[in-house]
Amino acid sequence: RKLDRSVPVLLGRSISYVELKQYDLALADRHKAVEIDPNNPEAWVARGAAHHLLGNHPQGIADRTRAIE
Repeated sequence: RKLDRSVPVLLGRSISYVELKQYDLALADRHKAVEIDPNNPEAWVARGAAHHLLGNHPQGIADRTRAIE
């Protein structure tokens, strides 16, 4: 389950991208994390936050809602 270990790495790197205000790169890493582990609520919350940072609020809400389903 090597891929599962990559999710924390992607999410961690995405935080760095957010700090650098490179929100598109943060979203890309968070999207990949969701693709790898769609049952990981942290990945969905993180991706939702990236959508919000990019002004895509409906998708941000949808992702965060998915995290609690």
